[in-house]
Amino acid sequence: MLKNIVRIFAFCAKELNAIRRQPLLLVGLIIGPFLILSLFGVGYQGEQPKLRTGIVVPPGHRDDPQVTELLKRISNTFLIDPERHIYESEAPAVAALENDELDLVEVFPLEMTTVYSTGKAVDIRFIYSEVDPLLRSWIEYLSYTQINELNKGMLFSVVGQSQQQIGTLRDYVSDARQQISQLREQLSGNKRNEARQTIRSLRESGALQLIALSMTQNGASETSTSTQSLSSLQASLDTLDRDLAAGGSLEKQEQQLAELDTRLSELDQQADRVQAIDPAVVVSPLRSVANNLAPIESLGDITKDPATAYVRFYTPAVLALLLQHMMVTLAGLSLVRELQQGTLEMFRVSPLSAFQTLIGKYASYTILSALIITVLVSLMVFGLGVPFYTGQLLNFALLTFMLTIASLGIGFFISSVVSTDSQAVQFSMLVLLMSVFFSGFFISIKSFLPFVQNIARGLPVTHGIANYQQIMLLNRAPETSTYIWLGGIALVSFLLSWLIFSRQFQRK
Repeated sequence: MLKNIVRIFAFCAKELNAIRRQPLLLVGLIIGPFLILSLFGVGYQGEQPKLRTGIVVPPGHRDDPQVTELLKRISNTFLIDPERHIYESEAPAVAALENDELDLVEVFPLEMTTVYSTGKAVDIRFIYSEVDPLLRSWIEYLSYTQINELNKGMLFSVVGQSQQQIGTLRDYVSDARQQISQLREQLSGNKRNEARQTIRSLRESGALQLIALSMTQNGASETSTSTQSLSSLQASLDTLDRDLAAGGSLEKQEQQLAELDTRLSELDQQADRVQAIDPAVVVSPLRSVANNLAPIESLGDITKDPATAYVRFYTPAVLALLLQHMMVTLAGLSLVRELQQGTLEMFRVSPLSAFQTLIGKYASYTILSALIITVLVSLMVFGLGVPFYTGQLLNFALLTFMLTIASLGIGFFISSVVSTDSQAVQFSMLVLLMSVFFSGFFISIKSFLPFVQNIARGLPVTHGIANYQQIMLLNRAPETSTYIWLGGIALVSFLLSWLIFSRQFQRK
Protein backbone atom coordinates (compact mmCIF):
# COMPACT_ATOMS: atom_id res chain seq x y z
CA MET A 1 0.00 0.00 0.00
CA LEU A 2 2.79 2.39 0.98
CA LYS A 3 4.68 1.59 -2.23
CA ASN A 4 1.61 2.54 -4.32
CA ILE A 5 1.33 5.88 -2.54
CA VAL A 6 5.04 6.58 -3.06
CA ARG A 7 4.76 5.81 -6.79
CA ILE A 8 1.71 8.07 -7.17
CA PHE A 9 3.41 10.99 -5.43
CA ALA A 10 6.58 10.39 -7.45
CA PHE A 11 4.69 11.00 -10.68
CA CYS A 12 2.90 13.95 -9.09
CA ALA A 13 6.25 15.54 -8.21
CA LYS A 14 7.57 14.77 -11.70
CA GLU A 15 4.72 16.64 -13.41
CA LEU A 16 4.94 19.60 -11.05
CA ASN A 17 8.68 19.88 -11.68
CA ALA A 18 8.09 19.65 -15.43
CA ILE A 19 5.70 22.61 -15.23
CA ARG A 20 8.04 24.50 -12.90
CA ARG A 21 10.85 24.20 -15.43
CA GLN A 22 8.68 25.84 -18.13
CA PRO A 23 8.36 29.53 -17.23
CA LEU A 24 6.53 30.30 -20.48
CA LEU A 25 3.86 27.77 -19.57
CA LEU A 26 3.42 29.41 -16.17
CA VAL A 27 3.09 32.77 -17.91
CA GLY A 28 0.43 31.32 -20.20
CA LEU A 29 -1.47 29.72 -17.34
CA ILE A 30 -1.45 32.60 -14.85
CA ILE A 31 -0.22 35.94 -16.14
CA GLY A 32 -1.77 35.69 -19.64
CA PRO A 33 -5.43 35.37 -18.55
CA PHE A 34 -4.86 37.99 -15.85
CA LEU A 35 -3.50 40.49 -18.37
CA ILE A 36 -6.37 39.84 -20.79
CA LEU A 37 -9.00 40.33 -18.08
CA SER A 38 -7.19 43.44 -16.82
CA LEU A 39 -7.16 44.88 -20.33
CA PHE A 40 -10.86 44.14 -20.65
CA GLY A 41 -11.60 45.77 -17.30
CA VAL A 42 -9.59 48.89 -18.09
CA GLY A 43 -10.72 49.28 -21.70
CA TYR A 44 -14.42 48.38 -21.56
CA GLN A 45 -16.60 51.45 -21.06
CA GLY A 46 -19.44 49.50 -19.45
CA GLU A 47 -22.16 50.82 -21.75
CA GLN A 48 -23.22 51.04 -25.34
CA PRO A 49 -21.37 53.86 -27.13
CA LYS A 50 -23.37 57.00 -27.87
CA LEU A 51 -24.66 57.00 -31.42
CA ARG A 52 -23.28 59.69 -33.72
CA THR A 53 -26.52 61.33 -34.77
CA GLY A 54 -27.50 63.78 -37.50
CA ILE A 55 -30.67 65.88 -37.23
CA VAL A 56 -32.74 66.90 -40.26
CA VAL A 57 -34.96 69.94 -39.52
CA PRO A 58 -37.48 71.68 -41.81
CA PRO A 59 -35.93 74.26 -44.18
CA GLY A 60 -35.49 77.63 -42.50
CA HIS A 61 -35.82 76.21 -38.96
CA ARG A 62 -32.13 75.55 -38.26
CA ASP A 63 -31.91 78.37 -35.68
CA ASP A 64 -35.48 77.98 -34.45
CA PRO A 65 -35.75 78.08 -30.61
CA GLN A 66 -37.87 74.94 -30.80
CA VAL A 67 -34.99 73.12 -32.55
CA THR A 68 -32.55 74.37 -29.91
CA GLU A 69 -34.79 73.04 -27.15
CA LEU A 70 -35.10 69.75 -29.03
CA LEU A 71 -31.31 69.33 -29.21
CA LYS A 72 -31.04 69.94 -25.47
CA ARG A 73 -33.55 67.19 -24.78
CA ILE A 74 -31.87 64.52 -26.92
CA SER A 75 -28.19 65.39 -26.41
CA ASN A 76 -28.02 63.26 -23.25
CA THR A 77 -28.82 60.14 -25.29
CA PHE A 78 -27.27 60.84 -28.69
CA LEU A 79 -23.94 62.35 -29.74
CA ILE A 80 -24.73 65.41 -31.87
CA ASP A 81 -22.33 67.88 -33.43
CA PRO A 82 -24.47 71.04 -33.90
CA GLU A 83 -21.88 72.59 -36.20
CA ARG A 84 -21.63 69.72 -38.69
CA HIS A 85 -24.61 67.42 -38.30
CA ILE A 86 -27.68 69.66 -38.37
CA TYR A 87 -29.21 69.46 -41.85
CA GLU A 88 -32.13 71.07 -43.67
CA SER A 89 -32.24 68.30 -46.28
CA GLU A 90 -32.33 64.52 -45.89
CA ALA A 91 -29.95 63.63 -48.75
CA PRO A 92 -26.65 64.92 -47.23
CA ALA A 93 -27.52 63.35 -43.88
CA VAL A 94 -28.10 59.93 -45.48
CA ALA A 95 -24.85 60.34 -47.44
CA ALA A 96 -22.98 60.94 -44.16
CA LEU A 97 -24.65 57.82 -42.75
CA GLU A 98 -23.56 55.71 -45.71
CA ASN A 99 -19.99 57.08 -45.42
CA ASP A 100 -19.87 55.94 -41.77
CA GLU A 101 -19.70 59.52 -40.48
CA LEU A 102 -22.99 58.96 -38.61
CA ASP A 103 -24.70 56.02 -36.92
CA LEU A 104 -28.21 57.46 -36.99
CA VAL A 105 -30.23 60.17 -38.76
CA GLU A 106 -33.39 61.69 -37.26
CA VAL A 107 -35.82 63.45 -39.58
CA PHE A 108 -38.21 65.96 -37.99
CA PRO A 109 -41.06 67.04 -40.33
CA LEU A 110 -42.67 70.48 -40.47
CA GLU A 111 -45.92 68.93 -39.18
CA MET A 112 -44.43 68.80 -35.69
CA THR A 113 -45.56 72.40 -35.17
CA THR A 114 -49.15 71.65 -36.26
CA VAL A 115 -49.69 68.27 -34.66
CA TYR A 116 -52.69 69.40 -32.61
CA SER A 117 -54.34 71.02 -35.63
CA THR A 118 -54.51 67.83 -37.67
CA GLY A 119 -55.44 65.63 -34.74
CA LYS A 120 -53.05 62.96 -36.06
CA ALA A 121 -49.74 61.73 -34.68
CA VAL A 122 -46.61 62.91 -36.52
CA ASP A 123 -43.95 60.38 -37.52
CA ILE A 124 -40.32 61.08 -36.55
CA ARG A 125 -38.14 58.95 -38.84
CA PHE A 126 -35.01 57.24 -37.51
CA ILE A 127 -32.73 56.17 -40.38
CA TYR A 128 -29.80 53.81 -39.76
CA SER A 129 -27.85 51.09 -41.53
CA GLU A 130 -27.22 48.17 -39.21
CA VAL A 131 -27.32 44.41 -39.71
CA ASP A 132 -26.53 43.41 -36.10
CA PRO A 133 -29.85 42.40 -34.44
CA LEU A 134 -28.62 43.55 -31.01
CA LEU A 135 -27.63 47.02 -32.24
CA ARG A 136 -30.86 47.31 -34.20
CA SER A 137 -32.84 46.59 -31.05
CA TRP A 138 -30.72 49.11 -29.13
CA ILE A 139 -31.38 51.86 -31.69
CA GLU A 140 -35.12 51.15 -31.70
CA TYR A 141 -35.17 51.24 -27.89
CA LEU A 142 -33.37 54.61 -27.83
CA SER A 143 -35.77 56.03 -30.41
CA TYR A 144 -38.72 54.85 -28.32
CA THR A 145 -37.41 56.47 -25.13
CA GLN A 146 -36.59 59.72 -26.93
CA ILE A 147 -40.06 60.00 -28.44
CA ASN A 148 -41.56 59.41 -25.00
CA GLU A 149 -39.52 62.28 -23.56
CA LEU A 150 -40.49 64.62 -26.39
CA ASN A 151 -44.15 63.68 -26.00
CA LYS A 152 -44.01 64.46 -22.28
CA GLY A 153 -42.48 67.86 -22.97
CA MET A 154 -45.12 68.76 -25.55
CA LEU A 155 -47.92 67.48 -23.36
CA PHE A 156 -46.95 69.53 -20.32
CA SER A 157 -45.91 72.74 -22.10
CA VAL A 158 -48.72 73.09 -24.63
CA VAL A 159 -51.73 70.84 -24.43
CA GLY A 160 -52.78 71.33 -20.83
CA GLN A 161 -52.93 75.12 -20.99
CA SER A 162 -54.38 75.21 -24.50
CA GLN A 163 -57.23 72.81 -23.83
CA GLN A 164 -58.08 74.62 -20.59
CA GLN A 165 -58.42 77.86 -22.54
CA ILE A 166 -60.45 76.15 -25.26
CA GLY A 167 -62.97 75.20 -22.57
CA THR A 168 -63.36 78.83 -21.49
CA LEU A 169 -63.53 79.83 -25.16
CA ARG A 170 -66.59 77.66 -25.66
CA ASP A 171 -68.26 79.33 -22.70
CA TYR A 172 -67.49 82.69 -24.28
CA VAL A 173 -68.97 81.59 -27.63
CA SER A 174 -72.18 80.44 -25.93
CA ASP A 175 -72.61 83.73 -24.05
CA ALA A 176 -71.71 85.76 -27.14
CA ARG A 177 -74.40 84.01 -29.20
CA GLN A 178 -77.04 85.00 -26.65
CA GLN A 179 -75.81 88.59 -26.64
CA ILE A 180 -75.82 88.77 -30.45
CA SER A 181 -79.42 87.51 -30.49
CA GLN A 182 -80.24 90.25 -28.00
CA LEU A 183 -78.32 92.74 -30.17
CA ARG A 184 -80.33 91.75 -33.24
CA GLU A 185 -83.59 92.42 -31.38
CA GLN A 186 -82.30 95.79 -30.19
CA LEU A 187 -81.32 96.80 -33.72
CA SER A 188 -84.69 95.68 -35.07
CA GLY A 189 -86.41 97.87 -32.43
CA ASN A 190 -84.10 100.80 -33.25
CA LYS A 191 -82.69 100.78 -29.68
CA ARG A 192 -79.28 102.10 -30.63
CA ASN A 193 -78.05 103.06 -27.16
CA GLU A 194 -78.94 99.65 -25.72
CA ALA A 195 -77.32 97.98 -28.75
CA ARG A 196 -74.08 99.92 -28.21
CA GLN A 197 -74.09 98.90 -24.54
CA THR A 198 -74.41 95.23 -25.58
CA ILE A 199 -71.52 95.67 -28.05
CA ARG A 200 -69.33 97.16 -25.31
CA SER A 201 -70.09 94.15 -23.10
CA LEU A 202 -69.15 91.79 -25.93
CA ARG A 203 -65.93 93.67 -26.61
CA GLU A 204 -64.87 93.60 -22.95
CA SER A 205 -65.45 89.85 -22.55
CA GLY A 206 -63.77 89.20 -25.92
CA ALA A 207 -60.74 91.28 -24.95
CA LEU A 208 -60.31 89.29 -21.72
CA GLN A 209 -60.57 86.03 -23.65
CA LEU A 210 -58.05 87.28 -26.23
CA ILE A 211 -55.52 88.17 -23.52
CA ALA A 212 -55.91 84.73 -21.93
CA LEU A 213 -55.37 82.97 -25.24
CA SER A 214 -52.33 85.08 -26.09
CA MET A 215 -50.68 84.32 -22.74
CA THR A 216 -51.07 80.55 -23.21
CA GLN A 217 -50.45 80.27 -26.94
CA ASN A 218 -46.91 78.73 -26.70
CA GLY A 219 -46.82 77.73 -30.36
CA ALA A 220 -50.00 75.64 -30.37
CA SER A 221 -51.37 76.23 -33.85
CA GLU A 222 -55.04 75.67 -32.98
CA THR A 223 -54.89 78.19 -30.15
CA SER A 224 -53.13 80.61 -32.50
CA THR A 225 -55.97 80.25 -35.02
CA SER A 226 -58.52 80.86 -32.26
CA THR A 227 -56.64 84.02 -31.32
CA GLN A 228 -56.82 85.26 -34.91
CA SER A 229 -60.55 84.51 -35.18
CA LEU A 230 -61.23 86.26 -31.89
CA SER A 231 -59.23 89.29 -33.05
CA SER A 232 -61.35 89.43 -36.22
CA LEU A 233 -64.49 89.21 -34.09
CA GLN A 234 -63.30 92.16 -32.01
CA ALA A 235 -62.65 94.16 -35.18
CA SER A 236 -66.17 93.40 -36.45
CA LEU A 237 -67.66 94.61 -33.16
CA ASP A 238 -65.68 97.84 -33.44
CA THR A 239 -66.99 98.38 -36.97
CA LEU A 240 -70.58 97.78 -35.88
CA ASP A 241 -70.21 100.15 -32.93
CA ARG A 242 -68.89 102.92 -35.18
CA ASP A 243 -71.71 102.35 -37.66
CA LEU A 244 -74.30 102.66 -34.90
CA ALA A 245 -72.71 105.88 -33.67
CA ALA A 246 -72.83 107.26 -37.22
CA GLY A 247 -76.48 106.22 -37.74
CA GLY A 248 -75.85 103.61 -40.45
CA SER A 249 -78.56 101.65 -42.24
CA LEU A 250 -80.27 98.64 -40.69
CA GLU A 251 -79.41 96.46 -43.72
CA LYS A 252 -75.70 97.08 -43.28
CA GLN A 253 -75.96 96.35 -39.56
CA GLU A 254 -77.69 93.04 -40.33
CA GLN A 255 -74.77 92.10 -42.60
CA GLN A 256 -72.35 92.91 -39.81
CA LEU A 257 -74.36 90.76 -37.40
CA ALA A 258 -74.21 87.89 -39.90
CA GLU A 259 -70.43 88.32 -40.05
CA LEU A 260 -70.29 88.17 -36.24
CA ASP A 261 -72.27 84.91 -36.37
CA THR A 262 -69.74 83.53 -38.86
CA ARG A 263 -66.81 84.43 -36.59
CA LEU A 264 -68.48 82.77 -33.62
CA SER A 265 -69.15 79.65 -35.69
CA GLU A 266 -65.44 79.52 -36.59
CA LEU A 267 -64.46 79.76 -32.93
CA ASP A 268 -66.96 77.06 -32.03
CA GLN A 269 -65.63 74.74 -34.75
CA GLN A 270 -62.05 75.30 -33.61
CA ALA A 271 -63.01 74.47 -30.05
CA ASP A 272 -64.76 71.32 -31.30
CA ARG A 273 -61.66 70.24 -33.24
CA VAL A 274 -59.37 70.61 -30.24
CA GLN A 275 -61.70 68.82 -27.85
CA ALA A 276 -62.29 66.07 -30.43
CA ILE A 277 -58.58 65.21 -30.69
CA ASP A 278 -57.95 61.53 -29.99
CA PRO A 279 -56.64 61.16 -26.39
CA ALA A 280 -53.87 58.91 -27.76
CA VAL A 281 -52.68 61.79 -29.96
CA VAL A 282 -52.88 64.20 -27.03
CA VAL A 283 -50.66 61.92 -24.94
CA SER A 284 -48.37 60.80 -27.79
CA PRO A 285 -48.42 63.34 -30.63
CA LEU A 286 -45.10 62.03 -31.97
CA ARG A 287 -44.26 58.51 -33.13
CA SER A 288 -40.96 56.89 -34.05
CA VAL A 289 -40.62 55.15 -37.41
CA ALA A 290 -37.47 53.05 -37.92
CA ASN A 291 -35.93 52.91 -41.39
CA ASN A 292 -32.99 50.51 -41.71
CA LEU A 293 -31.04 51.07 -44.92
CA ALA A 294 -29.06 47.82 -44.55
CA PRO A 295 -30.32 44.92 -46.73
CA ILE A 296 -31.30 42.64 -43.85
CA GLU A 297 -33.75 40.48 -45.79
CA SER A 298 -31.16 37.69 -45.88
CA LEU A 299 -31.44 37.30 -42.09
CA GLY A 300 -35.16 36.62 -42.21
CA ASP A 301 -37.88 38.21 -40.07
CA ILE A 302 -36.40 38.70 -36.59
CA THR A 303 -39.85 39.30 -35.08
CA LYS A 304 -41.25 35.98 -36.33
CA ASP A 305 -38.13 33.79 -36.23
CA PRO A 306 -35.44 35.42 -34.06
CA ALA A 307 -33.43 32.19 -33.70
CA THR A 308 -32.81 31.93 -37.45
CA ALA A 309 -31.91 35.62 -37.70
CA TYR A 310 -29.34 35.37 -34.90
CA VAL A 311 -27.83 32.15 -36.28
CA ARG A 312 -27.39 33.67 -39.73
CA PHE A 313 -25.92 36.86 -38.30
CA TYR A 314 -23.35 35.12 -36.08
CA THR A 315 -22.38 32.43 -38.63
CA PRO A 316 -19.77 34.62 -40.45
CA ALA A 317 -18.25 35.58 -37.08
CA VAL A 318 -18.02 31.93 -36.02
CA LEU A 319 -16.43 31.08 -39.37
CA ALA A 320 -13.73 33.74 -38.91
CA LEU A 321 -13.06 32.69 -35.31
CA LEU A 322 -12.80 28.99 -36.22
CA LEU A 323 -10.45 29.70 -39.12
CA GLN A 324 -8.10 31.83 -37.02
CA HIS A 325 -8.05 29.38 -34.11
CA MET A 326 -7.39 26.36 -36.34
CA MET A 327 -4.53 28.07 -38.17
CA VAL A 328 -2.96 29.49 -34.99
CA THR A 329 -3.14 26.10 -33.25
CA LEU A 330 -1.82 24.06 -36.19
CA ALA A 331 1.03 26.48 -36.88
CA GLY A 332 1.74 26.84 -33.16
CA LEU A 333 2.30 23.10 -32.82
CA SER A 334 4.20 22.74 -36.09
CA LEU A 335 7.72 24.02 -35.41
CA VAL A 336 7.86 22.92 -31.79
CA ARG A 337 7.03 19.33 -32.79
CA GLU A 338 9.81 19.37 -35.36
CA LEU A 339 12.13 20.32 -32.53
CA GLN A 340 10.75 17.70 -30.10
CA GLN A 341 10.72 14.86 -32.64
CA GLY A 342 14.27 15.57 -33.78
CA THR A 343 13.41 16.21 -37.43
CA LEU A 344 14.95 19.66 -37.13
CA GLU A 345 18.34 17.95 -36.79
CA MET A 346 17.82 16.27 -40.17
CA PHE A 347 16.75 19.59 -41.73
CA ARG A 348 20.00 21.15 -40.57
CA VAL A 349 22.11 18.73 -42.60
CA SER A 350 19.81 18.91 -45.65
CA PRO A 351 19.82 21.53 -48.44
CA LEU A 352 16.70 23.10 -46.89
CA SER A 353 16.71 26.61 -45.46
CA ALA A 354 14.54 28.05 -42.71
CA PHE A 355 12.80 30.27 -45.27
CA GLN A 356 11.93 27.30 -47.51
CA THR A 357 10.67 25.33 -44.52
CA LEU A 358 8.35 28.12 -43.42
CA ILE A 359 7.03 28.79 -46.93
CA GLY A 360 6.31 25.08 -47.38
CA LYS A 361 4.40 24.96 -44.13
CA TYR A 362 2.48 28.13 -45.10
CA ALA A 363 1.50 26.50 -48.41
CA SER A 364 0.35 23.23 -46.85
CA TYR A 365 -1.79 24.88 -44.18
CA THR A 366 -3.24 27.34 -46.70
CA ILE A 367 -4.40 24.42 -48.87
CA LEU A 368 -5.84 22.74 -45.76
CA SER A 369 -7.61 25.99 -44.85
CA ALA A 370 -9.17 26.20 -48.32
CA LEU A 371 -10.54 22.65 -48.03
CA ILE A 372 -11.94 23.23 -44.53
CA ILE A 373 -13.54 26.56 -45.47
CA THR A 374 -15.13 25.02 -48.57
CA VAL A 375 -16.76 22.29 -46.47
CA LEU A 376 -17.84 24.69 -43.69
CA VAL A 377 -19.34 27.26 -46.06
CA SER A 378 -21.23 24.53 -47.94
CA LEU A 379 -22.72 23.27 -44.67
CA MET A 380 -23.62 26.80 -43.57
CA VAL A 381 -25.25 27.75 -46.87
CA PHE A 382 -27.17 24.53 -47.54
CA GLY A 383 -27.70 23.48 -43.93
CA LEU A 384 -28.36 26.76 -42.10
CA GLY A 385 -29.60 28.86 -45.01
CA VAL A 386 -26.85 31.47 -44.62
CA PRO A 387 -26.77 33.66 -47.75
CA PHE A 388 -23.76 33.60 -50.04
CA TYR A 389 -23.54 35.94 -53.02
CA THR A 390 -21.65 34.37 -55.93
CA GLY A 391 -20.65 37.84 -57.12
CA GLN A 392 -18.53 38.15 -53.96
CA LEU A 393 -16.72 34.82 -54.45
CA LEU A 394 -13.40 36.44 -55.40
CA ASN A 395 -13.54 38.86 -52.45
CA PHE A 396 -14.41 35.97 -50.13
CA ALA A 397 -11.48 33.88 -51.38
CA LEU A 398 -9.04 36.79 -51.09
CA LEU A 399 -10.21 37.66 -47.56
CA THR A 400 -9.95 34.00 -46.52
CA PHE A 401 -6.41 33.79 -47.91
CA MET A 402 -5.31 36.97 -46.10
CA LEU A 403 -6.96 35.85 -42.86
CA THR A 404 -5.26 32.45 -43.16
CA ILE A 405 -1.71 33.71 -43.68
CA ALA A 406 -2.12 36.35 -40.94
CA SER A 407 -3.33 33.66 -38.49
CA LEU A 408 -0.55 31.28 -39.56
CA GLY A 409 1.99 34.03 -38.94
CA ILE A 410 0.81 34.41 -35.34
CA GLY A 411 0.85 30.63 -34.91
CA PHE A 412 4.39 30.25 -36.27
CA PHE A 413 5.58 33.09 -34.05
CA ILE A 414 4.17 31.25 -31.02
CA SER A 415 5.78 28.02 -32.19
CA SER A 416 9.18 29.68 -32.61
CA VAL A 417 9.31 31.07 -29.06
CA VAL A 418 7.94 28.10 -27.06
CA SER A 419 9.73 24.85 -26.31
CA THR A 420 6.89 22.35 -25.72
CA ASP A 421 3.56 21.59 -27.34
CA SER A 422 1.71 22.29 -24.06
CA GLN A 423 3.06 25.84 -24.14
CA ALA A 424 2.00 26.20 -27.77
CA VAL A 425 -1.53 25.03 -26.97
CA GLN A 426 -1.74 27.37 -23.98
CA PHE A 427 -0.68 30.43 -25.96
CA SER A 428 -3.06 29.49 -28.77
CA MET A 429 -5.87 29.45 -26.21
CA LEU A 430 -4.81 32.89 -24.99
CA VAL A 431 -5.11 34.20 -28.55
CA LEU A 432 -8.58 32.62 -28.71
CA LEU A 433 -9.53 34.23 -25.39
CA MET A 434 -8.40 37.65 -26.62
CA SER A 435 -10.34 37.12 -29.83
CA VAL A 436 -13.58 36.35 -28.03
CA PHE A 437 -13.26 39.44 -25.82
CA PHE A 438 -11.90 42.06 -28.20
CA SER A 439 -12.70 41.10 -31.81
CA GLY A 440 -16.33 42.23 -31.82
CA PHE A 441 -17.60 38.65 -31.65
CA PHE A 442 -19.98 39.42 -28.76
CA ILE A 443 -19.16 43.02 -27.79
CA SER A 444 -18.72 45.76 -30.37
CA ILE A 445 -15.17 47.12 -30.39
CA LYS A 446 -16.72 50.60 -30.26
CA SER A 447 -17.57 49.82 -26.63
CA PHE A 448 -13.84 49.87 -25.76
CA LEU A 449 -11.48 52.77 -25.28
CA PRO A 450 -9.49 53.80 -28.40
CA PHE A 451 -6.21 52.19 -27.29
CA VAL A 452 -7.97 48.84 -26.78
CA GLN A 453 -9.61 49.19 -30.20
CA ASN A 454 -6.14 49.50 -31.74
CA ILE A 455 -5.02 46.34 -29.92
CA ALA A 456 -8.13 44.55 -31.21
CA ARG A 457 -7.24 45.51 -34.78
CA GLY A 458 -3.99 43.60 -34.32
CA LEU A 459 -6.04 40.37 -34.26
CA PRO A 460 -6.82 38.91 -37.71
CA VAL A 461 -10.25 37.75 -36.58
CA THR A 462 -11.36 41.35 -35.92
CA HIS A 463 -11.10 42.08 -39.63
CA GLY A 464 -12.41 38.64 -40.56
CA ILE A 465 -15.65 39.03 -38.59
CA ALA A 466 -16.50 42.50 -39.90
CA ASN A 467 -15.72 41.68 -43.52
CA TYR A 468 -17.24 38.19 -43.66
CA GLN A 469 -20.45 39.89 -42.53
CA GLN A 470 -20.00 42.53 -45.23
CA ILE A 471 -19.57 39.87 -47.91
CA MET A 472 -22.07 37.23 -46.79
CA LEU A 473 -24.86 39.38 -45.35
CA LEU A 474 -24.63 42.73 -47.14
CA ASN A 475 -23.15 41.73 -50.52
CA ARG A 476 -20.45 44.40 -50.13
CA ALA A 477 -16.74 44.18 -50.87
CA PRO A 478 -14.25 44.70 -48.02
CA GLU A 479 -12.48 48.04 -47.78
CA THR A 480 -8.85 48.34 -48.85
CA SER A 481 -7.83 49.04 -45.25
CA THR A 482 -8.84 45.48 -44.35
CA TYR A 483 -6.23 43.97 -46.66
CA ILE A 484 -3.63 46.48 -45.46
CA TRP A 485 -4.18 45.47 -41.84
CA LEU A 486 -4.17 41.72 -42.56
CA GLY A 487 -1.15 42.06 -44.84
CA GLY A 488 0.70 44.01 -42.16
CA ILE A 489 -0.08 41.40 -39.49
CA ALA A 490 1.02 38.59 -41.83
CA LEU A 491 4.26 40.34 -42.83
CA VAL A 492 5.36 41.31 -39.30
CA SER A 493 4.55 37.90 -37.81
CA PHE A 494 6.30 36.09 -40.70
CA LEU A 495 9.47 38.17 -40.35
CA LEU A 496 9.60 37.60 -36.59
CA SER A 497 8.98 33.86 -37.00
CA TRP A 498 11.59 33.58 -39.75
CA LEU A 499 14.26 35.44 -37.76
CA ILE A 500 13.73 33.34 -34.62
CA PHE A 501 13.40 30.05 -36.50
CA SER A 502 16.53 30.82 -38.55
CA ARG A 503 18.59 30.94 -35.37
CA GLN A 504 17.18 27.58 -34.28
CA PHE A 505 17.82 26.21 -37.77
CA GLN A 506 21.49 27.12 -37.88
CA ARG A 507 23.78 24.11 -38.16
CA LYS A 508 25.67 23.36 -34.96
